[in-house]
Amino acid sequence: MLRASLESGRLTLEGQIRIESLMSYRHELDAILPEDTDLTVDLKSLSVEDSSVLALLVYLVRRIRGAGKKISFEHPSEQLRGMAELAGLVALIGLDSP
Repeated sequence: MLRASLESGRLTLEGQIRIESLMSYRHELDAILPEDTDLTVDLKSLSVEDSSVLALLVYLVRRIRGAGKKISFEHPSEQLRGMAELAGLVALIGLDSP
């Protein structure tokens, strides 16, 4: 189960993302995401089980950048970096530097 908390432009994601719950996670995030500020996403406590995590990160990137704001990710795991590299999403998501 994914838990998300937002404080001062910092979104912390904890737990794991399941593909069957991806749409409900998107709706939950839409309810708390800021419209008028840049966003930093802390991935330290996010468990990477499958590629559904990439789908959620791409959604966040498109949503925040689409609003003309910046998004950055902190503490991505090596597993997540590897998955993003295999999917050709490293540059889009912004996981290209450790």
